[in-house]
Amino acid sequence: MIVALLALLLFPQADQDAPKPVIGPGLLCLKHSSFALLAGERVIRSGGGVETLHLELESPQGRYWIHESDILAAPKSFARRLVETRRDARLYAVGSDGYMFRGRLPESLHGEADGKPRDRFIASIGGDALRRERQARSVLSRLKLGIPTTENCIMRYQYGWEYALPAET
Repeated sequence: MIVALLALLLFPQADQDAPKPVIGPGLLCLKHSSFALLAGERVIRSGGGVETLHLELESPQGRYWIHESDILAAPKSFARRLVETRRDARLYAVGSDGYMFRGRLPESLHGEADGKPRDRFIASIGGDALRRERQARSVLSRLKLGIPTTENCIMRYQYGWEYALPAET
């Protein structure tokens, strides 16, 4: 009996309800953006809070992360450098392997636009897989700002006060 108890403590059974890994290819839908996950890439961890979402991803080129937030703070002006202007966003380099996305987006509630668009920082991406410029450009080009539609998503990540508070009655 002691041996059985020790075995359970040292070698716990796999959780039957553990989420299945998210493996590319496919589209990841976040609250204010979408990201095209390629074959050979996978989400290894997700988490966050009421106003933020954090994804950790693994690719053949290394690991990287995506952070999206309703309250993403602007980096100090001397710490960022504009590297690209796209139709949906302006990308800024922050540090040696990080980038921030700024765009004009409305707030969203349950995946729908709610209010007038405002210009703000929405997402950031960084990690070892972005240390080389060519790899960084490949990853950065796959994040698109805008409230995504859900029909093409292999996974939808939701966060916000509307999911944390009880429904109005």
